[in-house]
Amino acid sequence: MSKDNVETTVSGVATFTLNTDCKTLQHFHEKIGLKFRAYYEDGESAGWRRMLNTYMRLPLDRAMDAASQEFEWRGLFNDPKVKQEWEARVGVLARQFIEETAGADYFCNQNYVGNGECGDISLTIQKPEPPEALVSALASEQAAKAENVAQAQRNAKVRTEIESIKDLVKVLGPQGAVLWQAIQKGQVSVVPVPQGSNLNITPPAR
Repeated sequence: MSKDNVETTVSGVATFTLNTDCKTLQHFHEKIGLKFRAYYEDGESAGWRRMLNTYMRLPLDRAMDAASQEFEWRGLFNDPKVKQEWEARVGVLARQFIEETAGADYFCNQNYVGNGECGDISLTIQKPEPPEALVSALASEQAAKAENVAQAQRNAKVRTEIESIKDLVKVLGPQGAVLWQAIQKGQVSVVPVPQGSNLNITPPAR
């Protein structure tokens, strides 16, 4: 739920490795592994999936919900900078909530090799998607803004043309201005005639 109370949908991937420090791994097995039967038997482990749902998915959901409430949906959907800030906030809260839920650093960065810093899990999350109705409304709003800009440009062009006509009237008079515009539009043909020459005009056939 965003800051402005819009429910969004988010998809993503969390990548991690178990902390294989001997004592930490033993604690994980005793506290969590046995409780959920979080180990594989014949290539399957419903217990492992239940464990991940409790200690990974639920804290991540909390983190995304809490982070989303700090941002408005338009920014999350449209602004890459806002989305980046949101992702960073999700990462901070995810670390906090996962550790609170598990009680220890059982889940480490995927590059952890059994010694040194455990590191944070890696999150790859897509931008929050608002309901389709809001997306359509946003597209219509943006189209309307674009049309308003285009109309403003057309209006400015008309005003410029009107000012030009006023200037022509001042210089050429009303009839002269009309004639000038007709010439510019190709509605009147202008034929240069040397001074003193005879001129025969044949009206066009109707």
